[in-house]
Amino acid sequence: MFSVVVPLILPLGILYFCFRYQVDKYNYMFHVYADLDFNSNGTLAVTAIKYMLFAVSFMQFAMAGFFLSQDDTWMPVAGGFMLFFSLMSWVTLLCYSVVPPESISAREASRLKNSEGVQVLLPRQRQELREAYRQPCGIASVCDCAV
Repeated sequence: MFSVVVPLILPLGILYFCFRYQVDKYNYMFHVYADLDFNSNGTLAVTAIKYMLFAVSFMQFAMAGFFLSQDDTWMPVAGGFMLFFSLMSWVTLLCYSVVPPESISAREASRLKNSEGVQVLLPRQRQELREAYRQPCGIASVCDCAV
């Protein structure tokens, strides 16, 4: 729907991803990223999610304006709902940025570090990681992978 409003998005997006593919292919072939340390302790993911949620709510806001300008009977109603929900998303994002995640006790406990600065996982978190990274044939009763 948004590409109907701005028809240049699709061809420019295709052009961007083609160039990006070529650049990444070259960088990985010649080990450009081999010596870099990409450890951010999870702060990159939190920032990316905040930007993504803001972008989605901004798109809702723009589409609400498009819907409100239509002459159809139900389009302004849909635009009003989208406007309301996009504004509520912005308020939620603002509240989340005002109250830092470190103020929540469960997150404080999950961010504990030992004397070497390595994050200490709670027993429940360790168990969840074990289950998430377990091989599908790791449990003999679930599947029989004998060859």
